[in-house]
Amino acid sequence: MIPTSISKIFYPSCPMSNKSKMGAIYESDIQKHCLHILNHKRNFRVFRNNVGCMRTSKGTFMRFGLCVGSSDLIGYRTIKITDAMVGQKIAQFAAFEIKSEKGKLSLEQVDFLKQVTEAGGLARVLRSKEEAEGIF
Repeated sequence: MIPTSISKIFYPSCPMSNKSKMGAIYESDIQKHCLHILNHKRNFRVFRNNVGCMRTSKGTFMRFGLCVGSSDLIGYRTIKITDAMVGQKIAQFAAFEIKSEKGKLSLEQVDFLKQVTEAGGLARVLRSKEEAEGIF
């Protein structure tokens, strides 16, 4: 597990690049840190979910990613069911949308997070590595 405060710890596999010319931290840097932090928590496993489309060498379009509006990080959180439910563990679907401090969600992203929450999953918008540290 990662210590509660990681602000002074440097992760060589997850370096923070410089701030943009306007002083804001890039969403990609926040995403790298959140991915690293969440995957070092004992009960989480998340993956990068690239969504988009591209033209193939044959000239046709190929779509990739879970779906339009799906979150940047997709995975699961392991939960131990209560003794009344035989002490089993289950994997709860988890979706994390990464945004900069001023980044805005698209309507599709809002809808995706709402659907995950309504279905019993864990859905959050993360705007900093500190917010990722605070995920239980």
